[in-house]
Amino acid sequence: MNIKITKNLRLANAITHRGCFHADEIFATVVLMSILEEVILARVDLDELKQNLPQYPIIYDIGGGPFDHHQPGGNGQRENTIKYSSFGLIWRAFGRRVLEERYHCSAKDANILYETIDFEFVQAIDASDNNQIIRLGCGFPVMGIPSMISSFYPSWNSAESEDDAFLEALYFASRIFDNVVTKAVAKLEAKSSIERAIKYSSHNVLLLDQFLPWKDWLLNSNNPKAKDIQFVVCPSNRIDGYNIMGVPIRVGSRYLKKYLPEKWAGLSGSDLVKASGVEMANFCHPARFIATAKSLDGAMQMAHKAIEFEER
Repeated sequence: MNIKITKNLRLANAITHRGCFHADEIFATVVLMSILEEVILARVDLDELKQNLPQYPIIYDIGGGPFDHHQPGGNGQRENTIKYSSFGLIWRAFGRRVLEERYHCSAKDANILYETIDFEFVQAIDASDNNQIIRLGCGFPVMGIPSMISSFYPSWNSAESEDDAFLEALYFASRIFDNVVTKAVAKLEAKSSIERAIKYSSHNVLLLDQFLPWKDWLLNSNNPKAKDIQFVVCPSNRIDGYNIMGVPIRVGSRYLKKYLPEKWAGLSGSDLVKASGVEMANFCHPARFIATAKSLDGAMQMAHKAIEFEER
C-alpha cells in the first residue's frame, strides 16, 4: 500500500486523529491513497494540530476544517438528510477524480458513478458515523462494515500498536472499496448490453447471453418494451444450465411482476419435470423468484409457461 505513518508532523501530507479509529476516516484514507502518489499520514490529537503544520496537508476527521464533521452543526448534509462524515466529505471532493484517474472512467461516467457509489456505499458509512442508522430491534447485533473496521482496533490487553492496527484495517477497507467501485464500473458498462437485449426481447422475456447486472437498467429503461418484461433468462453460474428470474415491480422491491407457479415451489428433478411439463426443468426456489433448467430451450419454456400460468 502507498502509505506510511509518521510521527513527524512536518513530513505529513495527510493528517487525521489518533486513538480509536472508525470506518469514516479509514475509508477517507483509502480515497486519498487513490489520488496521492504516497500518503504520509500523521495521526495526532488536537493539541498537536495547534503546532506548526506542514504546507498544504489534507486534514480530515479532526480540527473542524472542510473535511471534518465534529464541529457544532456538523459539516453539511445531503438532500435526503444523511449528514457527511469525513468519508463523505473526502469522497465529495475527490471521488470523481478517483474514478477518472484510478479507474480510467470518462468524465461523464465518473459523474454517474460518483452518485451511484455515494448512494449505495458512502452514505451508509456516513450515516453510521453520525448515528443516523435506524436500529432494527432484531434482538442481536448486526455487524456491518463499521463494526468490522472497529474490530481491528487493539483490545485493552493487546500489545499491538494502534498504527499497525490502523494499517491492517486500511488494507481490509481498501479491498472492500476496490470491490465496490469495480462492480459499479462493471454495472455501468452492462447498460448498453441490457438495452440491446430489451430491444430484441419478445413474449415478455429478456434473454441474456451471460449474466449481467440487469435489474436497474431494465427497470429504469425508457424502452416501452421494458415494462412488459416479466422474466429474465440467462446462463447460470451455479449449474450447467440457465436461470429463469422474476422481475421486481420496481428497483429495490422484493415483490415481483410475476411469480413462478406455486405448484413448482421447492421442486427439483423429476418432480419439477412432472409439475411443469418441461423435460429439462431442474429446480424452482420455494420463494418462486428463480428457477433453473438444463438447457436454454427448457428455460424459455419454463418462462413462457410461468407467464401463461394463472394461479387459482
